[in-house]
Amino acid sequence: MQQIIIRNSRAVLSALLILALVPVLLALPEASPSEAVPLSVAALIAQAIALLGGRRFPGLSLAVVALIDCALLVASPGNSTGSLGTVLAVYGARRELGRGRAFAWLGPLAAISVVATVIAGPHAGIEDVWVVPFAVVRVVLLFGIPALLAEVAVGRVQLIAALRQRADLAEREHAATARHVVQQQRTQLARELHDIAAHHLTGIIVGAQAADALAERDRPAQRRYLAALQTDAREALDHLRLTVGLLRSEDGGGQDTPAPVIDDLPRVVQEAAHRGTPVDFDTVGEPGTIGPVAGVVVIRGVQEALANARKHAPNAPVSVIATWSSAELRVAVENGSSTTAPLAVPPSGYGLAGLRERLTLVGGTLDAGPTRTGWQTTLTLPTTTAASTASADKDEHP
Repeated sequence: MQQIIIRNSRAVLSALLILALVPVLLALPEASPSEAVPLSVAALIAQAIALLGGRRFPGLSLAVVALIDCALLVASPGNSTGSLGTVLAVYGARRELGRGRAFAWLGPLAAISVVATVIAGPHAGIEDVWVVPFAVVRVVLLFGIPALLAEVAVGRVQLIAALRQRADLAEREHAATARHVVQQQRTQLARELHDIAAHHLTGIIVGAQAADALAERDRPAQRRYLAALQTDAREALDHLRLTVGLLRSEDGGGQDTPAPVIDDLPRVVQEAAHRGTPVDFDTVGEPGTIGPVAGVVVIRGVQEALANARKHAPNAPVSVIATWSSAELRVAVENGSSTTAPLAVPPSGYGLAGLRERLTLVGGTLDAGPTRTGWQTTLTLPTTTAASTASADKDEHP
């Protein structure tokens, strides 16, 4: 019941306001002729009942209230007791109905009100010359002004709704942007963790298998492999601590660890050799320069390729050739065939895909596929000089 009253609050308040005129009318009989008081009271009660249906049937409610006002005016010339009800009904109808539907009701009812005023005007003591102007003014007061006020109120409500919708849209866009940023961070984290697992943990598995095989035959070699296992484990732990530290540190106050650069490529190959991978490294051409981000991508790419070689072709010979030219750096990692079964390491499905995405971000490409004797992974990136030349050409020739 309470919810119904809240939803119909405007209609209920309008009806109560009309009913409040009844005791005033009875207390001031001089306000209208005595024979008109019962008629006026009946008209007010009927208007109040009609206003109660103003929310569900606004057009019909308006018609009933306005016609009661016209009938009262004609039956009792000069009696404007029903005018307030018409004002409230006009305002409520425009608030509930659309502009077109509201004016479809208001037009005919305003015309009827003019006719009723013209009929009752002479009997109310209005001179004939002023009847029509009076009727027009009365219609403006009863229909025009309430409709205009309702129009302003509707416009304000629509404006508030539009602003609220815009704020909701902005909030959703902000939330979507935040989710996108979080997803990018998760993807980056997944790639970093994959690089750590693929490079170090694969080496640990290979070293553990080799150490186990040498347990009885060559104890010094076994100790070397076990020492390499400890080194790999420490490095993996350091990298994991660095990754977690980057997640936990918001002000950058943690200890900074330098990111790998292209000059670390020989060290990466040498570390793979210490883990037991028969790998050769060679550089062709005069080394140039690439950006720091591109350098990280190259190091991670070579680590990924070496880890795949150890995983899929254990003990197979691997060659890493870095070819420099004036335009690009081309790093090819190729492994031969292996007589040893692949390691029982479940594939992640993120290695080459993540590497290809990283290369695309720095303007590079990835080519990976089988050869006649094994597998080759090739990373191609533009050098800094080539990228600067291409940018200058683009600026000169838009």
